[in-house]
Amino acid sequence: MKTNEALQLAREKNLDLVEVAPNARPPVVRILDFKKYRFAKKQQGKKGKARTPGTKELRFKPTIGPNDLQIRIDRAREFLSDGDKVKITVQFRGREQSHPEIGFEKIEKMTKALAEVADVEKSPERKGRFIHTVLGPRNMRT
Repeated sequence: MKTNEALQLAREKNLDLVEVAPNARPPVVRILDFKKYRFAKKQQGKKGKARTPGTKELRFKPTIGPNDLQIRIDRAREFLSDGDKVKITVQFRGREQSHPEIGFEKIEKMTKALAEVADVEKSPERKGRFIHTVLGPRNMRT
């Protein structure tokens, strides 16, 4: 089809004449709505970028209050439901370091509260002035 005929046909349909393969002989063109085409291409680009699960850290001190601890538990539940692992860290300062059992109690309280949605991947261990544990999302296959 000649270029003038193709342009006229595109104008009659209120569409655009888009060159698809410019190096071909004769060049290949298409009649389409170019704005829709660009939008569709943009959407395809977004589809390919999937979120990969990572590790989120929740850090607190052994003197954390019960309500603040509950907020940390709720936050951890959100992370786990998104498929992320959660690293729980209790940070000791000064005289707090002489009572690590308080930190272990706080971690145990969190792991019990999250038992239905999380599995313990790494048991609590003390390293210097920190106690760490890692929880992973539980695979629920029914």
